[in-house]
Amino acid sequence: MTLDMRPSTIAPPSGSTAMFTPNTVENVWSLLKRSIVGSYHKVTVKHLDAYLDELEWRFNNRDNPYLFRDTLLKLIKAHNVQYKELVT
Repeated sequence: MTLDMRPSTIAPPSGSTAMFTPNTVENVWSLLKRSIVGSYHKVTVKHLDAYLDELEWRFNNRDNPYLFRDTLLKLIKAHNVQYKELVT
């Protein structure tokens, strides 16, 4: 029995032109693991959606040359979240 070691692609949904390779999926998991080890240190189920939202945003904006400017603009427009609201 021989293993086929060539990169494979996952079929996109019909009508979509996006191609996902195992490397793309591996990059996302690697980014999540590095975020947990380097920034978050502990992830709870309660806030998992927020962590994954941030991961998605970082991954989708990894090639954005204006990332710092765009982040500042979003922070200026964002509403404040009280600590009590965040932890409850």
